[in-house]
Amino acid sequence: MTDTYLKRSLDSANDKAKYDENVKTILSDKTILSWILKYSAEDYMGCSIDEIRSCIEGIPQVADISVMPGSTQLDKVLGMNTENEVQNEGKVTFDIIFCARHPDTRELAQIFINVEGQKDGNPGYDLVPRGVFYCARMISSQMDVVITAEDYAVRKVYSIWICMEEGRNANTIREYRIRPRDIYGEYRGRERYDLLSVVMVRLPKDEDTSAGNLLHKLLTTLLSSRITPEGKEEVLERTYGIPMSYELKEATAKLCNLSDLVEERGIEKGLEKGLEKGLEQGLAQGLERGTELKLIGQVLKKLKKSCTVAQIAEALEETEEKIGRIVEIARKYAPEYDERKILDEIMALPKV
Repeated sequence: MTDTYLKRSLDSANDKAKYDENVKTILSDKTILSWILKYSAEDYMGCSIDEIRSCIEGIPQVADISVMPGSTQLDKVLGMNTENEVQNEGKVTFDIIFCARHPDTRELAQIFINVEGQKDGNPGYDLVPRGVFYCARMISSQMDVVITAEDYAVRKVYSIWICMEEGRNANTIREYRIRPRDIYGEYRGRERYDLLSVVMVRLPKDEDTSAGNLLHKLLTTLLSSRITPEGKEEVLERTYGIPMSYELKEATAKLCNLSDLVEERGIEKGLEKGLEKGLEQGLAQGLERGTELKLIGQVLKKLKKSCTVAQIAEALEETEEKIGRIVEIARKYAPEYDERKILDEIMALPKV
């Protein structure tokens, strides 16, 4: 039992790492980054997606630039260094970091932007101070790379967080920034203080793609564990005019597969506990849901190839009545075909 538990713990950690890696790949796509900037970064809100995309310089760095102090790591964003680890400190890296030209002045590397994917919007501590720290690191790392002690021509920085949230805080976007406040008198001089912006983009944990603005709907669709890769591709091209690159298509497919794998391992773990406690009913229900979910996936593949109910039933060696029920419910969720919602409806029906 110890070996089994240890192995599953390692498998779970490995699955999470792979899941996080694919989320970063999706979010680091330049077109997706352009959508994120349009709806969360004030400097780019008046621009088209194509204009924003043309402002992004080079290739966004993914999980490669250290957050911790010790070296001027941001020079890699400009095409130079690598990662850093400080003695007595754990290695912490920016999920995604890149530089972009300002849409008005087009000055190279005028803005540094960090995008973070956070599956849990409430990880046990306040994320906003962490975002402020990331901004502070992006500013301090500019010294002797793009600014000097003689001019302090600090470049503006953004730290944008994509979080999963429940309840009324879902489908919101909030910005935290520096603003002046006159304590006594009214100062009329000109100053550069708009240099730091932390933005929290909160997506719904229930993966509801019908609420929020266009960015919420786009990211919820892309990161959904319920929508098939084919469904995501169709929505992106039809609704957002985003052609799926090979890298984006591969990452979304892996994301769906990993979500299924995590669920299957969760079911296995639950079944093991059920056996230990003698919960035969829980075991039967877990097996039934897993079997039904597999059948739904097979039916959807053939349905997308325009197969009839009779053809699907014959190929899968199931009754036409059973396949007909699945097809009827599945069509309600076209074109995304949310497999989990289809499963929930089918499990609530009387048995065929």
